[in-house]
Amino acid sequence: MQKTRRPNEMGSGDRSIPLQVICPAMSRSGTESMKRALEMLGVGRTMHGFRLGERPDDMDDWLDLVDRKYPRGNKSPVRPLPAAAFDRVIGDCGAVTDMPCVAFWRELMAAYPNAKVILIERDVDEWYRSFEAIVVNGMMSVKGQVFANPWVAAYVGDRKIEMMFRVFLQYFQASDRRELAANAKRVYLEHNAAVRQACREQGRPFLDYKLGDGWAPLCKFLGVDFPQKGVDFPRGNEAASMEVMTHRIQRDRVWSLVMQLTRDIAVVASSLGVALVAWKGLAVVLFPRSS
Repeated sequence: MQKTRRPNEMGSGDRSIPLQVICPAMSRSGTESMKRALEMLGVGRTMHGFRLGERPDDMDDWLDLVDRKYPRGNKSPVRPLPAAAFDRVIGDCGAVTDMPCVAFWRELMAAYPNAKVILIERDVDEWYRSFEAIVVNGMMSVKGQVFANPWVAAYVGDRKIEMMFRVFLQYFQASDRRELAANAKRVYLEHNAAVRQACREQGRPFLDYKLGDGWAPLCKFLGVDFPQKGVDFPRGNEAASMEVMTHRIQRDRVWSLVMQLTRDIAVVASSLGVALVAWKGLAVVLFPRSS
């Protein structure tokens, strides 16, 4: 079925507002708080991993981006990825942060040369404790692995988990959750260092933001006014939010799988019933009972 979208909706392929901010802060480092802060300051809609479920039709476009960057088999990555490819999923966003956008930070910086860059960095041990609990042991649990299987994802008609698995494993240079956990701290530190270096080399407007810094450095960097007096900097409970979201997605996928299996079993049973009736009719014709 042809996908239909409203004008300027994510996925339309058109950019309705400039992309002002790229925040390549790794998941579990305060990205939900930054998303809310940027939106409060008028930057515009900010793409975050929590929003992947808001527009299911975008998933094909996200998977296309992932396939281009991390192709399966012996295919080569597609470089560069043009702004038009990203505008299909973030065309109405003034800022981006969190996975899956973080995995594309280099491509995003190349595609949007006028966007400012904000990096949030947590202490690596604090970050890892949260990452391990929510991503390694939560999203990538055994239950999550079942629904990340491409066949299962296609069967239930929802490929968010499959896509996020691929992005996390590829970016953290891992083939499974054990390697993901082993590589996490190293890749996290290397990622932050690479972002800083790229911004220095490009002479890019860059803010090294620390959790707890509040509004002042962010407003100064963006050149915007402070929120009205008494408005605190948002503090998103990312751990709780992601735990709830992961549980809800996995619960919904279990329900979708059960319902799909029930429908398929009903179809098979119905077909068998029709076949049985037909066979009985044929048997009567071919082997009539003796009177």
